[in-house]
Amino acid sequence: MSVFDGMTGVLDEAFGAPVTWTAAPAGPVTISGVFREEVLDEPIADGRPDTLAVPMLRVRKTVALLARGHLVQPSAAPGRSFTVLRVIPASSPAADAFLLYILEEVTS
Repeated sequence: MSVFDGMTGVLDEAFGAPVTWTAAPAGPVTISGVFREEVLDEPIADGRPDTLAVPMLRVRKTVALLARGHLVQPSAAPGRSFTVLRVIPASSPAADAFLLYILEEVTS
């Protein structure tokens, strides 16, 4: 047991919101997660920064294990859908630590 066990649940209760998760062939499931669009400055060819908004989702690893290609629809971003591009493992030793998912918006 880690001193950090349970803290993710507290954060999820405070900042989390419903997220619809669809992994084919299973149907949609509603889970709780923390969605945000992180603003990053990435240098472009001439060295100037290019500002990007990178959508990210944090979900407790005890709740769901999303994988690349899965579809998510965060209630915090109504009407928008995203696919999972990358999964970043938890850096916390807590049993219920957040996993970070880098997302890409699905455009019609």
